[in-house]
Amino acid sequence: MPKIPGLTLTGIENLLKKLPLIGGYRGHASSNAAIQDNAKTMGTHFTTSPNTAAQSSVWEPTSGNLTPFARPSTSPVVADIKNPMTFPTSPTDWRDPNSVLGPVQMGADMGMELPFPKGILSEMERLALVPGRFEKDLIPTLKEGGYDAIKYPGSVGDFRLPMGEPNSYMAFDPKQVMPRFSPEGQEAIKSRGVTEPPKGLLWDDSTRVWNTLPDKMKATIEWVQQDPGALGSLPMAERKEVMKLLTRLRGE
Repeated sequence: MPKIPGLTLTGIENLLKKLPLIGGYRGHASSNAAIQDNAKTMGTHFTTSPNTAAQSSVWEPTSGNLTPFARPSTSPVVADIKNPMTFPTSPTDWRDPNSVLGPVQMGADMGMELPFPKGILSEMERLALVPGRFEKDLIPTLKEGGYDAIKYPGSVGDFRLPMGEPNSYMAFDPKQVMPRFSPEGQEAIKSRGVTEPPKGLLWDDSTRVWNTLPDKMKATIEWVQQDPGALGSLPMAERKEVMKLLTRLRGE
């Protein structure tokens, strides 16, 4: 097997395995927000902490300001993450090399031990030398090293310094992160299993709601999730019930 720079034997084995999905949460500034790359950051982010997800739903990531006129919500997701690279800080803007690498240098200057996979930090510093290249090439470079995500601490605190255990992920491909109750999410759970996140009210309640629904209603909800326009074809009473259930499953 060819050697992948920066990737350990364990990482190679993980990429070849059908590891369980990671259960988690996403915070949305709007209850209608879809899972997709955020134009103001990089990658597709989620967390295993319901509290972190709730916080991220009301804070604009790059400025640290409250999101105006938002309808914040959190929703349960599952993610196909096999070999994340652990990063010691929580940058406010992953596109900006100063935001990403500045806190690392600050920590090093303070004598903190900040372990990185061999060669990764120097490669990130090299990308930062050319304007625009860090944002363009960071994810492709890490993919070449065999990584499919970054795991980082997303907890409350000083975002410039390392903070506790990492509890958040940046998936490199938006298709890695799926709504838990979408057809693809349910199918992936049946096939792979899932590592449950820390128990939180949102996850417990939404799971209980889903498990008590009749199969016909589950099929209807999956149909509407795939084609939102289908909602208008339902009888008014059923339409209202579906809308109410969708709201509960999103954790609102």
